[in-house]
Amino acid sequence: MSDTTIGRFIAKVTLGTHKTIEELEAAMRLEGYDISQHAKKMLPKVTVSSELKELELVAVSANDLGFTGRTQRSEIYAKAQSLGLQICPPEVGLQLYRVYFQNEHEYEELMIAMEPATTSDLYIFVFVLNNDNEGLNLQACCSDGWGGAEDGTPSGWGSHNIWVFVRPATTPAAE
Repeated sequence: MSDTTIGRFIAKVTLGTHKTIEELEAAMRLEGYDISQHAKKMLPKVTVSSELKELELVAVSANDLGFTGRTQRSEIYAKAQSLGLQICPPEVGLQLYRVYFQNEHEYEELMIAMEPATTSDLYIFVFVLNNDNEGLNLQACCSDGWGGAEDGTPSGWGSHNIWVFVRPATTPAAE
């Protein structure tokens, strides 16, 4: 099943604007963007696209997908994918940061729906874009939510958390 109306359009981003992750990070720093220590640890895991590729991104909450209460990332991804949305390449986190927050979306936090990256200190993270009273920043957040039950079960994500997915390009109907 594919529902191209799911999610709120937030931006189009172009991947492959820089040859290496180091060049992209340098461009972000030059533009004044803040990158958290955890997000910096994820950068070596990011591969930039070797060609220019435009993606349309949508924002979806777990609530939009029909979940209430706390939900595991894997469940959120599976439901979104069943509706035709796609997981983001990690480069989306950096490119969206540069494009989306130029429009001053205050007090918003966007989780990037991506394959989690394991850092050198063995944390498993996804990118998070945050615009709060401390300004714009690219962060990393534990891929299964912070905290957890005493039995080690991940805490999951609240139904209010907003995830960014790729909306696939539509193909023209055959005539």
